[in-house]
Amino acid sequence: TELSQNLQQLSEKEHCVEFEEAVIQEVDDLMAALEARKLQLVEYVRQERDVKVRTLKDQVAACTAKLQHTTALMQFCIEALKENDSSAFLQ
Repeated sequence: TELSQNLQQLSEKEHCVEFEEAVIQEVDDLMAALEARKLQLVEYVRQERDVKVRTLKDQVAACTAKLQHTTALMQFCIEALKENDSSAFLQ
């Protein structure tokens, strides 16, 4: 019976070691999967940021052009209002 108990304890220890190794492998696999997903998400965020920055720059350029056009039109109107001869600014 003592031999049987010793064999059973050895068997249980072996199962514990196998279980521990399996748990370690599973956790390592999960960590690798999480790291890969993190890299994907970081890349996605960077790409989205770049798109939004480009869009914002385009909007700023469009607004700047519109402001310059409006400023030129205002300047023209100011000069037109200064004219004594109202038909002179049409030429």
